[in-house]
Amino acid sequence: MESILTKTEIMKAELPRMLAEHKAIVTALRKLLQAATAEGHASFASFAQKLILHAQMRRRKSFYPASILVGEYFWRSSSEKT
Repeated sequence: MESILTKTEIMKAELPRMLAEHKAIVTALRKLLQAATAEGHASFASFAQKLILHAQMRRRKSFYPASILVGEYFWRSSSEKT
């Protein structure tokens, strides 16, 4: 149970930084996509598009907060029992 609580706290602390990093990554990938398209590099443009989709997946915006919620639930459940 202790490791769940520790991981929950780590995720809570790191989530804002992680989301900011993903936003910066998407911004850079959009620049890559524009440059690749402008220069006719279809494979690089396709690569950038795929990475943008991956970076924008809902996983980071829903699964991580859900994990934090579950961890807090376990914490509250364990503290009520003591």
